[in-house]
Amino acid sequence: MDSVFFFKIARPVLLVLLMMLVPAITNLAHVHASPSMELDGVGTKGSNSGCSAFCMRSQLLTTSMGDDVIIVTLECGEGPSSGHPCDGIAITDDTGLTFTKRLSFPASGDSGTLWEFYAVAASPLKSDNITVAADFCCRGGGMLVLGIHGANTSMVFDPNRSIPASNSYTRGDCIVGSGTCSASIQTDTVDFVIGTTAIDDAPPCGDGYPNGNVPGFTNIGSGPNSNFEVDYAITTTSQTNVEYACSDTDVSGIVLDAVSSGNGLQTHAPILISGNDGFTTDNGVTGGTGTSDNPYVISGWTISAENYGIQISGTTAYFTITNVAISCDPTNADCWGIMFSSVENGVVQNSHLSGPRGIGVHNSDNFQVTENNLSPGETGIGLWDSSSFDVSNNVVYGGGDDTVFLWNVTNFDLSGNSIHSGEVVIFLGFASSFDISNNSLEGGTFAINGDHVSDASIVGNTGGAEDGIVLSNFSGLLISQNIIVGHVSIGVQDCGDSTIDGNTANAHDYGIFVGACGNILVSNNNASNIANGQGIYLDNSDNVTITSNTLSNNLEGIRLVDYATGNSITNNAISNNQCGIRTDSTSTPDQNYLADNTFTGNTQDYCGF
Repeated sequence: MDSVFFFKIARPVLLVLLMMLVPAITNLAHVHASPSMELDGVGTKGSNSGCSAFCMRSQLLTTSMGDDVIIVTLECGEGPSSGHPCDGIAITDDTGLTFTKRLSFPASGDSGTLWEFYAVAASPLKSDNITVAADFCCRGGGMLVLGIHGANTSMVFDPNRSIPASNSYTRGDCIVGSGTCSASIQTDTVDFVIGTTAIDDAPPCGDGYPNGNVPGFTNIGSGPNSNFEVDYAITTTSQTNVEYACSDTDVSGIVLDAVSSGNGLQTHAPILISGNDGFTTDNGVTGGTGTSDNPYVISGWTISAENYGIQISGTTAYFTITNVAISCDPTNADCWGIMFSSVENGVVQNSHLSGPRGIGVHNSDNFQVTENNLSPGETGIGLWDSSSFDVSNNVVYGGGDDTVFLWNVTNFDLSGNSIHSGEVVIFLGFASSFDISNNSLEGGTFAINGDHVSDASIVGNTGGAEDGIVLSNFSGLLISQNIIVGHVSIGVQDCGDSTIDGNTANAHDYGIFVGACGNILVSNNNASNIANGQGIYLDNSDNVTITSNTLSNNLEGIRLVDYATGNSITNNAISNNQCGIRTDSTSTPDQNYLADNTFTGNTQDYCGF
């Protein structure tokens, strides 16, 4: 057995250095945004009255409210081969709005390029003539202007890295009977989602659905001959998967974008608090006195950060950070949304953080991180040299090495979180006296990876990765009631005095792997349907009790190798495996205690090398 999957190089020194960086503080104007989102106006025919509403160089927009985000979407030109592309587009209007290009995406074939521009209108608009300044645009699919109320006017678009999404298609990809053409995004905030489609003289996107609409979306309109279409949806919660899927038509290109909810937030410069005296109104404190029953409150802010959004150090006062949105500079890989150092009695809750790194805590005690939405490119939550904390009910989408990183920590709970990672979901190093329970874990390499841990429980977690729960150098652990899928569902090495009980360990290679361990109880687990591997693999271990497990439809129910002696294997249900129990010459049945196991339907009950 190659045990290389047990070992991982941690980077605690790098993380400690990161918290020492000084944040850049900038002054930003306060901009208010309404808490609910709605469509506040759709463009109508403009000055080019000879064309239909979707084949316009201009449209008239009337809105009823101020602080609206104005979106201009259009398909312009006839494709690169036509000789009628649209280059150097600019948007103008009657009221002096400043339009910024959001995106351009070339559709396939002879369709044009899909464009999107945006502006913020502080006051309501009345028949504002919004004009596209470019040649040949009327030869393309069309144009649509819309006003959106309740958006975050200081950070207009959802910062999730999946947004905007775009796809191009060739003729026939989603015609009748050929499936759908789609684009998908993952939102971080409550969003107004806009689907824009270039169609090659075919029916609308929703034509293949019973009610004529793309599921979950409302159609605003289609262009002449269905060349251009815009649909929208408003999500009701953050962290929503949104798919825009056209059916039974001839799609050339799709763009899916998302305008972020304001949630009543105001902009604020990055916040730096050093010592209890730093809890001031200038530093974003909106209430409280710093006592346990009346903590300082930092709430209602949206912060754009270069190094740190909020940094707090050297405090003992009670405080709560709640309902803040922090966007970290994506070009600075070391930017943390929130960083604590030498802090006691802090809470971070109900907040949204995006950027390279989420929440970092160093040398701190008695704090909570709960019910936040984090979408980091690297570490979502990093905790080191700290104790007595709770991390619960957060949603974390990470892409880096360790989405949740814990180093030299003790006495903590990590529960009820939904954590998604491109690499390791949870990494533990030198951790003790903790409970990791009831988390949903989806990862790249490991669901939970740890080294030098003790006196803890890992219970009721679900999900999977390339390898599941993989731990080494530990004692005093309970690993129970987990449902984790991986090449190795549960793998432990160099361990003792621990229990692995009641898990569902359906894996690709090994259900439960135990290597170089002693005094381990493996009981009441179901490790089945591993066609090319073992339900339980025991390597170089002694005094391991394997009892009351269900092991079926595997290559081997149990394998003992490399001086696995002095172990007890009793009362297991071993069925329909190619081999029930396989041993090598150093780990024979005579060198272990085997009794009262039930063998049914195995090709062989006992096998040797």
